[in-house]
Amino acid sequence: MRLILGTYISYFSLIMDEFLEGEMIKILGFLKKEKSSSDIVAVCNAVMFPIEEVNDQVFSQKLMGNGVAFKLLNNIISSPCEGGLTTIFPTGHAFGITRSDGVEILVHIGIDTVNLEGEGFTILSKQGKKVKCGEPIIELNLDLLKEKNVDLSTMLIITNSSDKDIKFVEYGQVSNKQKINL
Repeated sequence: MRLILGTYISYFSLIMDEFLEGEMIKILGFLKKEKSSSDIVAVCNAVMFPIEEVNDQVFSQKLMGNGVAFKLLNNIISSPCEGGLTTIFPTGHAFGITRSDGVEILVHIGIDTVNLEGEGFTILSKQGKKVKCGEPIIELNLDLLKEKNVDLSTMLIITNSSDKDIKFVEYGQVSNKQKINL
């Protein structure tokens, strides 16, 4: 009898292990939070800092809107949200996205970078395209831009909040696609 019981216990143990493994996958899948259409994410690996500290009064005085700034740690600038890529400046230094809820976001790369006339910027997407959160939009030639001594502070500005109360997480190091709004 012990041998039969042992076999059934081993079989039961195997079935329970498979069941629990499947249940854990379901639980972990449930806990993994999908990005929402109202999420705003970091546009690159960077150090996020207050927009008031940007060395340009148009941005630091929030004349274009509230937002945050990034000290870049990589060369790809991505979409901060899901939406329509409503504007890409031909110089590649800035682009605008409109979310489905009407919120409009401008990403402006660097200070006075419009004067570079596109040098050091490669446009990776097309105006009018629907983009996903974190999708690459602009590639930077960091060596060239550093050689030209460009301030690459990159601003994310809410140009139209569409009556939404948008607040941001604590400043500090962020990763590309990391949610930065509360």
